[in-house]
Amino acid sequence: MANWLRKLMPKEEKFFPLFDEHADLVGKAAEQLRVLLGAPSNDGAADLDRFVSQGRDATTRILDQLRHSFVTPFDRSDIKEMTSSMQTLLEGMQSVARSHANASGVRLDSFGQLIVDCASELRAGVAHLHDFEKHADDLRRMRDKIAGLRARMLVEREDAMLALLQQGGEAMVTLSASRLLQRVGDLVERFDEVADHIDDLVLDHV
Repeated sequence: MANWLRKLMPKEEKFFPLFDEHADLVGKAAEQLRVLLGAPSNDGAADLDRFVSQGRDATTRILDQLRHSFVTPFDRSDIKEMTSSMQTLLEGMQSVARSHANASGVRLDSFGQLIVDCASELRAGVAHLHDFEKHADDLRRMRDKIAGLRARMLVEREDAMLALLQQGGEAMVTLSASRLLQRVGDLVERFDEVADHIDDLVLDHV
């Protein structure tokens, strides 16, 4: 649809609270994961399962709204992709929590904070979607900040992997810790992908 025609059409405002709810779940899950990664035990991992379940409910409500709405704020395919990506973030955090359960005694405090920072930027960006034309520059800054966090993660993960190998220790412990670091990195990569998708969405509609 041409941009000039889209601007003349009324906006369906019911989607934005649902987007915000989904992003808020990502933020809360990231906070819980930060606590988990900074602790020697896996207490609190069940909370990640709960956030994933709540995210599935949010996904269902967004897709139901999509099916019953003639007018949508963005292209239907964009809404589906963004919703799926947000849910993938929640499931990625669940995966990290499960890997942490198998990596006894491994603490990744700095990575936990990095994930929280990504989630915070994403949550702020999603909140701007209700008036994305006004906040286009803010959304691009969100993308750039998350890209910067991803770059930092790559350096810190490489350093952590090197330190892990230099420490030696039991092979299974080293393998579990390296798998945990890989999944943390994959999670941050997913945040970067979601930020890129939102930026593309803005470029397509402004």
